[in-house]
Amino acid sequence: MKLNHDALWTITDIELRILTAVEVASKNHEIVPIELVKKISKLSINFDKYLISLCKSKFLRYEAVPYVGYRLTTSGYDCLAMNTLRKRGLKIMGNKIGIGKESDIFYGEYQGEKVILKYHRIGRTSFRTVKNKRDYHEDKKYASWLYLSRISAQKEVEFLSIFQEKINVPKVFDYNRHVIVMEYFEDFIPLYLAKNVDFDKVYCELMNNIEIMYNMGYVHGDFNEFNILINDQSDVKIIDFPQCVDLKNSKSQHYLIHDINCIKTFFEKKFKYTNDYVPDIPQIYLDGEL
Repeated sequence: MKLNHDALWTITDIELRILTAVEVASKNHEIVPIELVKKISKLSINFDKYLISLCKSKFLRYEAVPYVGYRLTTSGYDCLAMNTLRKRGLKIMGNKIGIGKESDIFYGEYQGEKVILKYHRIGRTSFRTVKNKRDYHEDKKYASWLYLSRISAQKEVEFLSIFQEKINVPKVFDYNRHVIVMEYFEDFIPLYLAKNVDFDKVYCELMNNIEIMYNMGYVHGDFNEFNILINDQSDVKIIDFPQCVDLKNSKSQHYLIHDINCIKTFFEKKFKYTNDYVPDIPQIYLDGEL
């Protein structure tokens, strides 16, 4: 669903309170009854005109089955996050500059800094995929895609904070709900688009990053040419950490081997470059699969 930018910036305080009430109730209700919205918002108003306005803006969706109520949409969740960030210093939300399996990337300006706005979109993958790869659902009987996207963003912020001093990852300026405000890397492009690459420098740095994360007790889990940025000087930045796991995870060994092989295979196929160097990790952990 495309976000209504005009409505995002002009939404009233009352509409935000109603939208927030629906969000709160959505923790336990897929469709929120109007009486519950009234109770949570504590507003003594004519709700109808505001609900109609929110539905026209596509921030809420009216549902009549199995009972009358309202559903918070992805755009409505975006609106709540953006209005919170706007109060903290977000000045500009620019054009979309990237799209992934589980995120949308926009250009922005926050407190005078050029930034990236990363919207987590977990609903693009099936629940089975999320359940197999992530522990976000925490055995909840009901967990909406919006909730899972929020947890995904929180996880990524945590991992970026952990790795900030050890490897080249984006600085996080702020985050709210499922949206992260992070550092904008000028003149960097995804590795798969790069043509002039210092192979030895980049390959070895990537393998060293895998080793550093391993020594810190983690595996990236999706370490590939789409999540590695590079500039003309072959400097490297690593992005996209929500799927990162610690070594206690039963699948960490599988992900570690997959990460190493992704880099080796990419360099061999894209650049016809081979290198026997791999991270200095106990062979018993790698299990002879490299």
